[in-house]
Amino acid sequence: MEYKHVTTKMNYEDLASGKVIESRLGMTSFPVRLGSELFQRGLVHLQKKGVNGPYTVYDPCSGCGYLLTVIGLLHGDQVEAVYASDIREEAVLLSRQNLSLLTIEGIERRIGEIGKYVQEYGKASHKEALEAACRIREGVVQRRNPIPAVSFQADILSEGERASAFCPRADLIITDVPYGQTAQWEGEGEGQDPLHRMLDQLLHLVHPSSVLVLIADKKQKIRHEGYKRLEALKIGKRQAAILERL
Repeated sequence: MEYKHVTTKMNYEDLASGKVIESRLGMTSFPVRLGSELFQRGLVHLQKKGVNGPYTVYDPCSGCGYLLTVIGLLHGDQVEAVYASDIREEAVLLSRQNLSLLTIEGIERRIGEIGKYVQEYGKASHKEALEAACRIREGVVQRRNPIPAVSFQADILSEGERASAFCPRADLIITDVPYGQTAQWEGEGEGQDPLHRMLDQLLHLVHPSSVLVLIADKKQKIRHEGYKRLEALKIGKRQAAILERL
């Protein structure tokens, strides 16, 4: 894939998983540059449909909320609200903490936590994390409006209607679906082409002007009779598809 929007490599160390944005075993992160590129590609298709920002963004397989948190920190002026769901309660609780970093109160809470680690342990890694958190805070303070964030528990393989109660309108759905050894599909019917089942359930949330950005490994097939493919991309071991509802 050729990068069209993030054409130069930048230093994203402040956004590294486990530094300021928290993580847990079994909860994956995502390449920041790639996430930014795919998000912006999705916005292009929304704008072609006449949908102008800021946008409501939903990740149905959010894990710790890493991808949405990064999008909010990098592109906050384009985001009206973010919604995150996961089948695991632990993931929902952690995504709630991470997405709070999009607010002044949340990032100041995190600065306070890391500051205590610096005082107690004095590790260089904690000092670096504190400096990173302070830089992130500068960006949050400069943003015009706070970004509301909702994290909720749902099995997107079977509970699309439940998800729609929390997220009644999604302009952009973006998700890195489970694959590999770290993350695997869980939930009702995970052995019955889970990607197809997820797309079935997402019909409860998408509207004609919605755009979906799905990332998967190359073994999974991103296709469904209810959607039209707008872009198909290959990125190393990954693939991505940008879809709209038929």
